[in-house]
Amino acid sequence: MTPKDILQYVSSISANQYFVKRPTSTDNIPPVKIEEMRQKWQDIVLLHGVTSGRKIKSGQATYIWLYRNDQNWLLTFNSKHLSKPQVRKNKVNWPIRDFSITKELFKILYRSNDDLACPRMSKSWFLNQLSKGNSISKNLHQLPLSSKFLSTYSEDTIAYQIRRITHAMIRLGYTEYSTKDRWRILRLAGLSKERITQEAQIFLNMICEKIYAY
Repeated sequence: MTPKDILQYVSSISANQYFVKRPTSTDNIPPVKIEEMRQKWQDIVLLHGVTSGRKIKSGQATYIWLYRNDQNWLLTFNSKHLSKPQVRKNKVNWPIRDFSITKELFKILYRSNDDLACPRMSKSWFLNQLSKGNSISKNLHQLPLSSKFLSTYSEDTIAYQIRRITHAMIRLGYTEYSTKDRWRILRLAGLSKERITQEAQIFLNMICEKIYAY
């Protein structure tokens, strides 16, 4: 046989004829033995995990036995108990975050400050204007600038009532020639004698007295 003939013969041989994967089957193994080996591997994985369990002596032997004799169960079990890689959370730079939030709060304030019809600009109102107000409210202890802004510029009930009275008077066109019916102002401002604060009442009296003085 020439070298050329030998090469042709070798290339004609199919590798599949000699390298056939032996199918795993538990038909010839006592069920008690299978259950025993499964339990051993479960205990090992519970203590060490799949990857580390394969490296210890007892775990290695159990793994090899199951791989040869009960492969389907082993692979299914392992796939359910492989530890997922932990996603590293990005560390928040709180000072930069605080500055950015405070800057946004000032933009909201300047945009709404001249709007007399704006709802009460309370702490909750400011936070609701932010894209992640809920999350920010839970981390205000990390945000000193933002906290200072909210404590300084949040509108209390007195300031809100005075703003509503001012808005009502502008809408009614009150001038020195206006009528003296204060109830119209209160009604348009959504206030009543029972609900108005003492400070807002004083403000209303002062404004009306100046108007009526003309």
